[in-house]
Amino acid sequence: MKTLLRSLASGCGLLTIGFVVGINVDVARSDQLLAQAAPSSPSASPDKPAGVTGLDMKAIEKAVGQAAKAAIDEAAAETLERIRKAALPQELTTLRQRIGELDTLRNEITTEISEVRAKALQYALWGAAAFFGMMVLASALGGAIVAALFRTRPRA
Repeated sequence: MKTLLRSLASGCGLLTIGFVVGINVDVARSDQLLAQAAPSSPSASPDKPAGVTGLDMKAIEKAVGQAAKAAIDEAAAETLERIRKAALPQELTTLRQRIGELDTLRNEITTEISEVRAKALQYALWGAAAFFGMMVLASALGGAIVAALFRTRPRA
């Protein structure tokens, strides 16, 4: 009983030490991240002299570029949709119908193949059961024959 209490106390102590170390490491990491995220002192750059505040032209150009890209993508999507809805020539309509017929035929063939596989599996299982039954019957019949052959006959 004494060793159980000592073991339990040392386990709880080690668990507490682990939590304290983990919390301190997490606090140190968050302090380091805050120090990195803090704004640095304004420095001179080629676009802006030191101490001058104003619009960031690179950010504005980037935003305008993104807006233009979104507008172009939207126009392209609308154009593709109009092309899809446009009237198709008779040959293309007939070709689409034939492709649809081939798809239905392919689906029918797939279902028939799965039915045939299931039937073949059923026949194979019944064949295995019949073969096992014949083996049992043959062993019983063979045992009876061997017993009849080696039976001792009463001598008169």
